[in-house]
Amino acid sequence: MVRSSSPSRRPLAATVLLSIAALLGAGCETTAPTARSSGSAGTTAAAPQPPPLKVGMTAEQVRAAWGEPSEIVPLENAPKPGETWRYRQVLRSTDRQVAATVEEVPFFDPLTGAYRPQKEIRQSQETISIVQVTELIMLEGQLVGWKRSLNEERAFP
Repeated sequence: MVRSSSPSRRPLAATVLLSIAALLGAGCETTAPTARSSGSAGTTAAAPQPPPLKVGMTAEQVRAAWGEPSEIVPLENAPKPGETWRYRQVLRSTDRQVAATVEEVPFFDPLTGAYRPQKEIRQSQETISIVQVTELIMLEGQLVGWKRSLNEERAFP
């Protein structure tokens, strides 16, 4: 016996398959992670970048665009009075559990009916942050240059 499909069913089957594929694809979405509240494990989202820098900006313009620096260090042996302004921006931060100490705790051995010491690992939370440090060179109240570096910082809160 030979089976044949009617011509009207082929386009209908193709339409149904395409519709299912479109519905499945439309439901997929990738979103950026959001910043976590303090105390919960996870990863923070990247912070927005401050406005671009331009050589010749005044100290007031830099402060208006970037806010107060994290640190101001006077320049030594500079031909003109100047300072290095440091800005720190956490780009990413991740929390994880790590082995911190090993303690001996009492353990009841059901086979012998006696207590004996047993070693137990105590864990602690470690925060690993990727920090962008931007150092601005300010001479006589004007921006003359800058450099950026990425640093990894580890902390045990």
